[in-house]
Formats: sequence, structure tokens, C-alpha cells
Amino acid sequence: GIRSRSMLKALRGASIVTLAAGFVHSLALLRDGSLLAWGCNKRGQLGVGETSVAAVPEPTPVLVPCGVRAAVVSSGMEHTAVLSEDGRVFTCGNPQDGRLGRSEGLGDDGQPRVCFLLRPVHLGLAPGHCVTSLVAGWRRTLALIAWAMMP
Repeated sequence: GIRSRSMLKALRGASIVTLAAGFVHSLALLRDGSLLAWGCNKRGQLGVGETSVAAVPEPTPVLVPCGVRAAVVSSGMEHTAVLSEDGRVFTCGNPQDGRLGRSEGLGDDGQPRVCFLLRPVHLGLAPGHCVTSLVAGWRRTLALIAWAMMP
């Protein structure tokens, strides 16, 4: 491990808006709305598309869908949540306990299926609803939702 403070070379000169720190992973939100992630990736929490590399030591681009600009990023124990500039939510990582806001249903044994999401996936909301803020915690993700009255 790192025993002293050091600058990650890939972040030198980057225009960082904010950082998010999970249990053993970190993300940087850049001014252009893109994301970089590094650290542990055993559950897909970095959103880089694979888990074959369990540790990603250098900042690596997060695979958000094309055209999506992140406004907020937050990390929990083994998951990441992203709020886009247009109010959409994307999550990746470990779905246990509902922390990604979706269910994979039950397996043959009656237990919830666990399918790690390896890149940020859009969490659809009911029409007219818009997330204005979000935060990921240890085993949860909370979102503040606003909605408009339909005529």
C-alpha cells in the first residue's frame, strides 16, 4: 500500500470538481462531466466494465453512457452512484441490500440474485420524476426526488 501522500500522475492538471471515496475505491468528477475511478474493483464499483483486474491503481475513465455528463458522484462500500446533469441516476457495483436501486429477482433457492453491475446503468424513474441530489452510504443510496404535477 501507499505509506505516504503522493500525487496520482493521471490527476496532475486535471480540472477536478469533486472527489468521492468509497470503502476502498475513489472517483473524481471532472469539470467536463466525465469521471475517473481507481482502487478496488472486485464488485464492479469503479464502473470500468470488468472485474478481472481487482485493483486499479491509476485513475481510469468510468464507462458512463455516451453523452451523459455527471453532476454528482457518490460512493458507498462496494458501489457507486452518479447523478447526471439532466437528473438521471446511474449505479454500478454490488447490488446487495438494494443499494443500486434495482432488483435482479430471486434465484431458484429463493434468495435474491446478486449480479454485479460493471458499468453505470440507468435507474429509470416514473415519468415526471427528477432526482435533484443523491448520496451513497455504506450499504445504501439515497436520492432526493422532485416531481411536477401533470396537467
